[in-house]
Amino acid sequence: VLDSGSIISAVGGGFSQGKNYIVDGTTDIMRLYKNGEVFPGFQAVPSHHKLSSVHGIRVYWTSVDAGRDPTSFVLQGRLEHPPNDPWVDLEQGNIPWVQFPPRNAEGQTIQSNYTSGDTNLHYAEVLFANATIPKAHYRVVFPTNWQGSFLGVNGGYLDLAEVELP
Repeated sequence: VLDSGSIISAVGGGFSQGKNYIVDGTTDIMRLYKNGEVFPGFQAVPSHHKLSSVHGIRVYWTSVDAGRDPTSFVLQGRLEHPPNDPWVDLEQGNIPWVQFPPRNAEGQTIQSNYTSGDTNLHYAEVLFANATIPKAHYRVVFPTNWQGSFLGVNGGYLDLAEVELP
């Protein structure tokens, strides 16, 4: 659903590094920080500007601290910009995570497709039982990381190499 031409913006904080790295097809690091009551994440407008359904979520690990890996997600969608259409929850759950997961070196090209992640890289994937209702815009927030939840109003970082919504 997302590609390097997608329009990306932060949710629940901001980017301290690599705003568009989240969909650039590489393992470069995107760092999100929490600022306020909303969990950190991003929203995206796919470059194709068409309705699409999502069948899962893939998260590629970065080269840095595993403590900043997300361990849960909430996927939301909408048809158009507010105030006309509110965000609707589509899927949520835990991201499979193992203690001390292998890391991906920074700057590697990700060779994945709709049905399969890059088998030469390290990632976690959650496939949904059913495709989501078609939407035009998507938002993904990450309520917890390996270190626990993002407690307090401010604080906490999240590092991601890539997020795919196949």
